[in-house]
Amino acid sequence: MAVGNKTKPEGKANKSVVEMLRKTPEEIVDERLSGSYQPTIVSSTKTKEEKHYVDTQWALFFYECGIPFNAAVARQFHIAVEATTQYGSGYKPPTPYQLGDPLLQEAVKSTSTMREEHERAWKHYGCILMSDGWSDRRGRHLINFLVNSPEGTYFLESIDASSEVHDAYMLAGLLEKKVEEIGKDKVVQVVTDNGANFKAVGKILMDRIPTIFWSPCAAHCLDLMLEDIGNLSEFKKPITRARRVTTFIYRHGRILSAMREKTVLEFSGRLP
Repeated sequence: MAVGNKTKPEGKANKSVVEMLRKTPEEIVDERLSGSYQPTIVSSTKTKEEKHYVDTQWALFFYECGIPFNAAVARQFHIAVEATTQYGSGYKPPTPYQLGDPLLQEAVKSTSTMREEHERAWKHYGCILMSDGWSDRRGRHLINFLVNSPEGTYFLESIDASSEVHDAYMLAGLLEKKVEEIGKDKVVQVVTDNGANFKAVGKILMDRIPTIFWSPCAAHCLDLMLEDIGNLSEFKKPITRARRVTTFIYRHGRILSAMREKTVLEFSGRLP
């Protein structure tokens, strides 16, 4: 769940017209992600060497701190970079103390405010309670609870259910408890996996709370369908061969490097 300040920060009263009319980092990043953003004149005048130098510094930061590379596509990362750019040269990053105490408390407060906005939408439009069970590397069975409405999807809670017997009545009890926390008058639908036990859960819930109805997760249904298709004799053999090819490629560095190079060239349109 993203946390951020949606308003322009207050500053000195003697701001220039350009600064007052400038869009917020959130607005710029959203336009960039949607493909409607137009680069500024200043950024357009920068050379490839200048851009490469900045890219290198960010890359070294990721390498030194062991940050997963997919963090570079996070919306909040782009917002932070844009906010720093708008601040200008001389920006002093926050200290570990600031990150761990005052800024963290502000983020918690911002998250609470965000929940209030979602709760208003739940009350006005109604909402959908969604659950997703999975096991982590430590073998714990975790169940995530999320609430969806026109305001968006809000992460409610994650619980460790490793010590519980995962029968229909236990799962129905958990979901019923969450429905009561949100409000029976607000929850109109419950979405879960498509397992046999969850089908029983849906029936129990609808008997206990007549105002809601249960639906299986469409993505999970598609996943099960594709899994069954993959087990058909017509597809099982080609899929097994494809897995052997991918395993061979990923075990040999030079071949993997060549594959990545050719794939990038093909998707960029530079191959004949």
